[in-house]
Amino acid sequence: MDLLLTVLTLIAAVLAVTPRERQLDIRVRIRKFDWLSATIAAVAVVILEFYELLKAHVTWFPATDCWPKGLTPKNAIYLIILMVSLILAARLRFAKLTRSKMSTFRDLVEELYWNGNYGELFALLQTHLSNLFKIYDSDFFFLRLRDKLNPLNFRGHTASLINELARAAGMPPMQTTTSRRLNDWKRRLLQIVSAIAWRIVRLFPVNQEPEESAHDVVRGIFLAPKFLSALAQTRPYLGLDIIKRSKRSFERADFVELFVRELLKDTHSVFYREVQNNQNVSNGRYHLPESNRLLCFFLNDVNVAKELNIYKPIGDYMISDLDSLTRNPTVDTYNRTVDRNFEDVESWHSPLFVGVQFFDIMVKEALFQKMHWHMWLYYMPPVVEGIVRNYRLDDPLVEPQNEFPTRYGVILYRAFSNMRDWILAVEDFPAGQQNVVLKSTAISYSENGNIPKSSIMAITDCLYYVLQAQHVGERTKHSLADLVFNIYFDLRASGKFDAYAQVLATAVTQRKSYKQDQLEYRSLLLRVFNTEKTEYLIKRSTSHVVDLEALLV
Repeated sequence: MDLLLTVLTLIAAVLAVTPRERQLDIRVRIRKFDWLSATIAAVAVVILEFYELLKAHVTWFPATDCWPKGLTPKNAIYLIILMVSLILAARLRFAKLTRSKMSTFRDLVEELYWNGNYGELFALLQTHLSNLFKIYDSDFFFLRLRDKLNPLNFRGHTASLINELARAAGMPPMQTTTSRRLNDWKRRLLQIVSAIAWRIVRLFPVNQEPEESAHDVVRGIFLAPKFLSALAQTRPYLGLDIIKRSKRSFERADFVELFVRELLKDTHSVFYREVQNNQNVSNGRYHLPESNRLLCFFLNDVNVAKELNIYKPIGDYMISDLDSLTRNPTVDTYNRTVDRNFEDVESWHSPLFVGVQFFDIMVKEALFQKMHWHMWLYYMPPVVEGIVRNYRLDDPLVEPQNEFPTRYGVILYRAFSNMRDWILAVEDFPAGQQNVVLKSTAISYSENGNIPKSSIMAITDCLYYVLQAQHVGERTKHSLADLVFNIYFDLRASGKFDAYAQVLATAVTQRKSYKQDQLEYRSLLLRVFNTEKTEYLIKRSTSHVVDLEALLV
């Protein structure tokens, strides 16, 4: 009896010091077989503890003389406890979340969420995330087979069904070419067999409650604002795991958008830290170290960024932030003077500055990875439009004669400089690379796969907004217009990209031809050009300068 009490006391002590998330994890892992094993072991221990008493009153109990040599009721108790402990430990170690435990898992997740125990919640999710989405997707052999055999889904395409059966049997899948060679009578035979199998499968109803519980967790918890906020602040890389696992989830796009917005709200999140730590450039391309897990996930293969529309929450947040500052200009710190603290520290906690930098990394990756898509670099014009709308020079410490006197000015230059790099990248890639092939010199959105041309249209729109702004200083306007003019001269310099130069010149002069202030805009363009003309004639080809002047006049 002392041994039994000692074991029970030990179990209670272990449970008392076990972290709560581990206790919850055990509740999810333990199954009916485990309870049955523990119950049988407990009964056996009690019987052995009182073996002499029971043998005296139960005639069919074997005498101790019949036991194997050296084995007694007392040491048999040790043996049973040891064996059951090893069996349960092994089962709990390798047990996973199952359909039968899904409702328990959901209840635990909801309990932790409503109590605000996010650390325990995230630990529990991290352990069972893979199986959670497996249940969500009904990714089990019987359920897949049932779906394949369903007459509503069966259309005579037998290859997928045969491969499913082969995989369950441990056989290699059938090749597509082999499936095409099936004779019609074989196909018909398989249809008959599948129809019979469907009738047999229907005799075993499927409980949809586990899938519904999984949907409740994904839809009700993963998209909850408090959950997303805590996730972005404390376990952001768990968010990446959720995105990876949820490929077939209807809520995936919503989760990505809401999760990225939460990362942007916290200006000390991993998003800002990784962009700041990702400034190493070699031959025009950013190096993406594996330590920057967020950027690597989205940009190592830019198809992932395109599929998940990563640019949308970032671009939308930048525009929303500018709109908010328009409504509350008294809290707008971007109109302050540029100091060392902003350059070294504050800029890397600015949604605008870091957002512009992220687009630079993403678009350049798209160029180098031969992505035939502009990656929504067209977010730059509305961002620039919002900046110049908020731009002011009324801070007493601002010096208007400076080239970029305010923090807004620094961000404007960074945006224009990035777009210049995207345009001039045409010089660094093979002429036949798909995303730099120019099909037409017309200024239109018909070539969305051509990143340099899309960048030309974006930068000329941005230049229009800057030159028409009332509060942007003349020095800043001249500098940005000069930057665009120099792109034209750089494209003409080699003689290989005259078509791109023509697109740029046409876009600069005609991009906003429908605007009522077009004459004023053209006049300002010409004034900037004439101011810098002498410098151009010294450093640039005279014929190129004359050609551009003729287009501006």
